Amino acid sequence: MTVKSLLGSLLVLALAGCAAAPDPHVEGSTSYVRHLAPDQFDVWRGVHYDALLLDVRTGAEWDDDLSHLDGAMNIPIEELGPRLGELEQWKKKSVLVYDRMGTNTTRAGQILVTSGFQDVSVIDGGLKAYRDWQKSR
Repeated sequence: MTVKSLLGSLLVLALAGCAAAPDPHVEGSTSYVRHLAPDQFDVWRGVHYDALLLDVRTGAEWDDDLSHLDGAMNIPIEELGPRLGELEQWKKKSVLVYDRMGTNTTRAGQILVTSGFQDVSVIDGGLKAYRDWQKSR
């Protein structure tokens, strides 16, 4: 290995970082929003059977053509900040956030993480992507 390629490899490692992802179950660890592909949700749900499913769509969208996930709670994204107190019991538990197309899920997830929620995931592409994946199976 040449010095130039060794330096290049070290630079890649330095830029990529080599620390493990923080453990959301360890007190004081830094939380972040995890992204799930639609085809990963069923497995995630099997492991996190007692998680909060948080639908951040409007009330009108709750029973639209996509319906909602069984057991989900609906708090529209515009109301999430003021209603965080309703979710206090979930701060150290798993929470999955979804909307129709995935446009507000990361924003909602960041609101939760910034407010001290430790295990937050979102479905990329939202409920539409998940329903489309279900139909394709």
